[in-house]
Amino acid sequence: MSEMNQVRFLQEPSPHVRRHDSATRMMLDVLIALLPLLLFSFIIYRLDALKVFGIAIPTMLLAEWVFVMIKGKMPYDGMKHSFKEKFLHAIKTYTPLNAVAPLVSAVIYGMCLPPTTSWYGVFVGALVGIVLAKLVFGGTGHNIFNPAAVGMIAARLSFGSSMSYPEITWTNGGTIIEEITTGGSLLSQVSQTGYGSLTDISLLDLFLGKMQGAMGEVCKVLILVGLLYLLLRQTIDWRITFTYIGAFTALVAIVGICIGAGNFYKDFDIWHFIGFEFLTGGMLFGAVFMLTDPVTSPITKPGRYLYALIAASLTVIIRFLASAPEGVGYSILLSNLLVPVIDYPKWASARWTWKKALIVVVIIFVDILILCLGVFFGGKIK
Repeated sequence: MSEMNQVRFLQEPSPHVRRHDSATRMMLDVLIALLPLLLFSFIIYRLDALKVFGIAIPTMLLAEWVFVMIKGKMPYDGMKHSFKEKFLHAIKTYTPLNAVAPLVSAVIYGMCLPPTTSWYGVFVGALVGIVLAKLVFGGTGHNIFNPAAVGMIAARLSFGSSMSYPEITWTNGGTIIEEITTGGSLLSQVSQTGYGSLTDISLLDLFLGKMQGAMGEVCKVLILVGLLYLLLRQTIDWRITFTYIGAFTALVAIVGICIGAGNFYKDFDIWHFIGFEFLTGGMLFGAVFMLTDPVTSPITKPGRYLYALIAASLTVIIRFLASAPEGVGYSILLSNLLVPVIDYPKWASARWTWKKALIVVVIIFVDILILCLGVFFGGKIK
């Protein structure tokens, strides 16, 4: 075969950018979309927000820098080199992406935490997220798990008993933050008291951010502003976000129908129930900023639909049938784990086939069956 007919295959790490913008530019877009939420956190939570981000950001940036310095060390050539020569050789391998990527992960990680998280809890979660979820896999583009999700789960599992969720109360004269000493989020409180008291909670207040929760999940207006920016910039794939949101809403509606059919609560309002589940917790934040991570999401379009559907199914099942009241972080990590299977070259393709459509139908059927049986016989709803 002549040189003109030879084909070269280049293997590069994720994200696989299919437009003129670089991966660094995409990360900067995510950071810009996060700025309104970041400003909201500093305005509302003040020093508590400064503590969380002031620890998370340097921790992840420093860990990434140390990793790059070790990975880019000068190879042995039989000659003696000074420390300055070795350092300058290693620092050349440090790129803007090595700074922007951990910065975005640190901001998203901080958004997933309540502002009252202890300094050591923030530090341990950030270190676990950046090291065990990213650097051990080879650094940027090689990780299979979302670093922010891993860090958040590590911090909540290790130090969750000491976390409390401030309740935001708006007044004409300013903002008053009242500390809740129980340590439970709004979802955990409702899961304990039951869904019969949902009518006492204003959906408008939840939409505007008058609720307790993690810093990035309370104000849904600013999340939607970030979503609009990312969509206009074509930084994220709308298929993942809207499939996840749509499947989540549909499955929550099925749970609501089952609750109403079972007469578990008096004067149960299914529409208020759907609105509450939609506006509470980290579902919307995860759909916009975490699930759409280009490194840990599938490459093909059918794969992204399937990925989002699996994540939404796991979120609803965990939220209503498991002991955890939230479920977004766990569903993202479990879905990340399935991405190599979804992208397996033997069956991954850019076109829909009847086999892929059958898989979607089976997943939806199994979800409905599990949720209906869980509501009537699982016991958590009742």
